Amino acid sequence: MATVTAGVLALSTATQLRSSKKTEQTARRIAGFNAEVARQNAEIAIKSSELKAEDIREETGRVISRHRAAFASSNLVTTSGSPFLAQLRQAEVGEESAQDVILQGKLQAAGFSAQEELDKFKQETFRQTGKLQRNQILLSGLSGAISTAQKLDQI
Repeated sequence: MATVTAGVLALSTATQLRSSKKTEQTARRIAGFNAEVARQNAEIAIKSSELKAEDIREETGRVISRHRAAFASSNLVTTSGSPFLAQLRQAEVGEESAQDVILQGKLQAAGFSAQEELDKFKQETFRQTGKLQRNQILLSGLSGAISTAQKLDQI
């Protein structure tokens, strides 16, 4: 009877340990995957904002070129005076818009990077929690075995 009881306790403890380890591994894999996705999203945010900024710069250049052509067809001098100042201001506004887009991309990337770090932290937390849980299972199993052995000795 004691051998059967000890065997059942050992099997139960082993099953709980295996289940705990699998749960930890799955949680760590998910956190690792999420961290990788966040890292990739940060890269995409930066690249996307840089491409948008380049599009803004190109469009600003096209608009200024069209204005220069229109001024030239009207025989206006575009290298000084109001037409020049208007073009200069337009270039400044275009560059400010491009810089705003880049800043937005960097802020978005920072959010993704923070999520990546959080997910890496979760990975480590799951590892440590899994170890603690398995130690608790072992102690509980050992305590149960000792308690059962004591009860059997009293019979």
